Amino acid sequence: MRSKAKPKFGGKRREHTDASAHYIAGRRGAVETIASGRARALYVQTPVRGDVKALVETARKAGIAVHETDAKTLQQMVPDVRQQGIVVELPPYEYATLESVLATVQNMENALVILLDGVEDPHNLGAIIRSADGAGAAAVIIPERRSAAVTEVVHKTSAGAVEWLPIARVTNVVQTLTALKQAGFWVGGADMAGDLTYTEADWRGKIVIVLGNEGKGISRLVRENCDFMVQIPMWGKVSSLNVSVAGALMMFEAARQQRSQHD
Repeated sequence: MRSKAKPKFGGKRREHTDASAHYIAGRRGAVETIASGRARALYVQTPVRGDVKALVETARKAGIAVHETDAKTLQQMVPDVRQQGIVVELPPYEYATLESVLATVQNMENALVILLDGVEDPHNLGAIIRSADGAGAAAVIIPERRSAAVTEVVHKTSAGAVEWLPIARVTNVVQTLTALKQAGFWVGGADMAGDLTYTEADWRGKIVIVLGNEGKGISRLVRENCDFMVQIPMWGKVSSLNVSVAGALMMFEAARQQRSQHD
């Protein structure tokens, strides 16, 4: 494995937050958010019916303010998604720091971190976060620039997984890979011309899976900092999979290999 020089950060990184309150819509997201303890308020469409009543009762027991309103007002709160008669208000989203991710995985024998190099579609980001949580990943890392951020669309697409899985935001992806390598990680990138198939690669130990931009793939500098590149065999007419689907296959193969060590 290549030499892992200690990266320079210039002091401890601050946490990043969005500038305004964060709203998410739908029952599944509301349940996860209330369970995580981050909900500020619950807004529901009148009249309150069915299982929404149970959700309202859960929120009130947790000390969360409940407001009954009309469908138009709810849709104005989350104009980009279907609100299903339920909207939750959250504090500004707080991203994890790279330091906190490294501290979490420090003593792990096996650890899986997902690093996204320019994934711009919020639906793809949400789907990747949902798969990463399901595969037992320790964190997802995204760049501050040229990347989707955590929004209500991402929250909804992730089925609330953003409430449980740390999402770190970094300024420099290459420096981040250097830090992860210094912490004992091997880095595998997804590429249609990869030397290995995703099932041939060895995903045991501490692993970073790098997924690139929907159109351009992994950038040159990031590719040069990957230890190996993997591909997913395709037998049809289309040459590649959506990045969130490709990522899910790689994550669950990594999870399978890491857990098989202890079977």
